[in-house]
Amino acid sequence: MIRTLDRKFLVDIVLWGNFSRLRDAALTELCKFSSSNMIEGKTLQLSCVYANLTEHLVERLSPDATLDVVDVVPAQLENLERKLHRSNSIKNNQVTLSCYDAIDLDGFDDETFDQVLLFFLLHETPDDVRRKALTEACRVLRPNGGKLTIIDYHRPKSKLWQFIMSTMYRIYEPFAYDLWDHDLQQWFPESMREKETKKVTFFGGLYQKV
Repeated sequence: MIRTLDRKFLVDIVLWGNFSRLRDAALTELCKFSSSNMIEGKTLQLSCVYANLTEHLVERLSPDATLDVVDVVPAQLENLERKLHRSNSIKNNQVTLSCYDAIDLDGFDDETFDQVLLFFLLHETPDDVRRKALTEACRVLRPNGGKLTIIDYHRPKSKLWQFIMSTMYRIYEPFAYDLWDHDLQQWFPESMREKETKKVTFFGGLYQKV
């Protein structure tokens, strides 16, 4: 089932043709402060992502950079490993895949990563899990200069799109409504809530990058 669903054209259908745009926005953010336009340091990706986000991320790793990808489902990690090998995206032990729950990253020390990426993860989780996942993401992030990048749903401006997406959410994504009603900072740990954040929306406000 995972391999059947893991098709870029299917992800594009779900995201109304915006997958590549959102993927590239995330990657641009990860290498924003790099003079070489490469992703540097240690990056953590919380959960596997369908389509080719991780393959593109690996391609933009600088020679000394590393990427850790964690997911609670072993089959998702096996599928990602297959994709990385198929696309020749495994690079000299720069990529590590590990089976962890996003709410319990006990295999990683505090302040380990320069960057943490959450790509369409939070809308799939209830309030308490979302809060725990962000607390863990912030725990493993370096406090000085570390960057948390989140791509997810947002309340669209158009009443028509609100109606369309409400219909989809009721059937498939009931927790996504939370992201319409609250800023993501609500689920940040208290120590992070006062830090500077910047939100950019896409496709009439339907998606956000924080």
